[in-house]
Amino acid sequence: MSAAALVSEDVLVRLLPSSLEWLTLVLLAGAFFPRVRGRWVHGLSVAALLALNWLSLPLLQDRTALQYLFVISLLVLWGLLVLRVNVFQGLFVALLGLTYLMAVDYVILSVAATRMPLRQMAADRALSCCVIYSTRLIELVAVAIIYIWSREYIRRRAPDTIGWITAILFLAPVFGLCAYLSRVLWMSQAVYDHFVITAAFVLLAELGAVCLLYFSGQKQEAVRSNAILRQDLKLEQEHIAALESSYARQRAQTHDFKNKLAVLRTMAEQDAPREEFASYLSSVLAEDIPGALCVNTHRTAADITLSQKVPRARDMGIEFQMQLDDLSAFPMPDDALVVVLTNLIDNAVEACRQIPPEGRRYIMLKMKMTSRYGILNIENTTAGPVPVRYNTVPTTKKDRLSHGYGLKNVAAMIGRSDGMYFIEYREDDGVFRFCASVPRTAAAV
Repeated sequence: MSAAALVSEDVLVRLLPSSLEWLTLVLLAGAFFPRVRGRWVHGLSVAALLALNWLSLPLLQDRTALQYLFVISLLVLWGLLVLRVNVFQGLFVALLGLTYLMAVDYVILSVAATRMPLRQMAADRALSCCVIYSTRLIELVAVAIIYIWSREYIRRRAPDTIGWITAILFLAPVFGLCAYLSRVLWMSQAVYDHFVITAAFVLLAELGAVCLLYFSGQKQEAVRSNAILRQDLKLEQEHIAALESSYARQRAQTHDFKNKLAVLRTMAEQDAPREEFASYLSSVLAEDIPGALCVNTHRTAADITLSQKVPRARDMGIEFQMQLDDLSAFPMPDDALVVVLTNLIDNAVEACRQIPPEGRRYIMLKMKMTSRYGILNIENTTAGPVPVRYNTVPTTKKDRLSHGYGLKNVAAMIGRSDGMYFIEYREDDGVFRFCASVPRTAAAV
């Protein structure tokens, strides 16, 4: 094909609107899936899409079915290579985007047709270009608004493959209807008045497909969260039982040790023979001296947990400070309190470990009791800024299923006790803070 054909007037007239369509599709895909490659790679891939679109226009401009197939295939391939999504995810976004573009076209062309027949409008090149460009810009701006305001909410839902397939099966007939109506639109002036209603139906069907997809994702996320939460609770309960048993043995050992010290004191007061005293003292020193809990809040579950976690953190070079009230009436059950303390301290320790040794590794835990609330506040320094979105911290680890549930478990336990919490990151001093309040009406068992 000659170069003149590639830059013909007809191609140039179609080039800009088609490019805007592709930008709309790319932006829509970005609302569903985060960018996983660098900015340059992502930008070059979009430029490649636009170049392929430009090269294909002379070949496909009069072959609507092939044009749809080309767009869907290219968008799915782009999703696989650049966004690293699977085929079903790419296919859903492609069908959703094309259906959306056709539905908006129907609305605007139907309104324009009330002023002038479409065939007469098409004969006026300047007027038709104005309508087409305006339509594409409206479509792009609408998707840009969705991208800016809703992408975090959309991305938080993670449907499984069955959810994506179900949404595709729901959307595919709607796409087929739109493709059929694209041909009917130019055949009869009488159908123009009905296309606004049809377009409204299509847009509602698209909204239904998205809701179906993300209700499925919400269900799957809840199933996964509950499964991991149950497993975590089981492990924590076993941990509590083991620590309580160890605590009971330690108390018994401490009691025996005190009795032996009392015997030594009595022997000294009664001037027992030196050999007898020395022999008994040697037997006492040969035994292991029981350790002591590093905290005493009159809440066994909290004492055991903190006595285990705090020394380990300090051994890592972390400055761990505590301000603790009498927690015997802290309004959370023991299992929930252990889950909250364990996850919060583990997260804080992990954040401090990422700080270079010469940096400040600091954790402050405060637990206070007021007349109405139990207050828990933990602060720790971090190696860098921590993104806080919607009162949670998105995980940066690749295995998102296995990570990121620490704060979710904490939130679940606080919610179970009718409490509230908030998270913040202070950029001025590089401190991450978690604060929760639990009403004293919540029974501690």
